[in-house]
Amino acid sequence: MNHFQKLATVLVRVAGLANAVLGVLGLAYGAVQRASGRTLTPDEIERWGASFYWILLGVMLFLLARPLGRLLGRGLD
Repeated sequence: MNHFQKLATVLVRVAGLANAVLGVLGLAYGAVQRASGRTLTPDEIERWGASFYWILLGVMLFLLARPLGRLLGRGLD
């Protein structure tokens, strides 16, 4: 792997980690709101449910970072 491929791999992993963290924070926010007994609006319920997809996207990006990094950094030497 050349330097550009390694850099792309690191950046994709950071993006995946950021997505997963945002998903976990969304789940935590929804859990705290539900635990406090507050009735959630339909928008908040959708955001809470979408947090699962953010986590899934983050995990997929993190796991596929090496092949994506090779693809993105190919031919840049």
